[in-house]
Amino acid sequence: MDQETNDQVFVAVAAVEARGADVRLEQVAAEAGRSVDDTRAALSDLSHQNLTAEFVDDAGSRWTVKDRG
Repeated sequence: MDQETNDQVFVAVAAVEARGADVRLEQVAAEAGRSVDDTRAALSDLSHQNLTAEFVDDAGSRWTVKDRG
């Protein structure tokens, strides 16, 4: 995934999370203006870079921005 997409998806995760909502794939895709498939790939990249974390619950996957401190 290209860096621009990763950046947009990272910002989208942070924005959805800041609103206090559970961060779900479809919300992030809509916020980032990207397709669900591109968003899923970017989230995978961001997880591998240790910038986001994925959690799975009964409703499916959700993401959070990892604390850099």
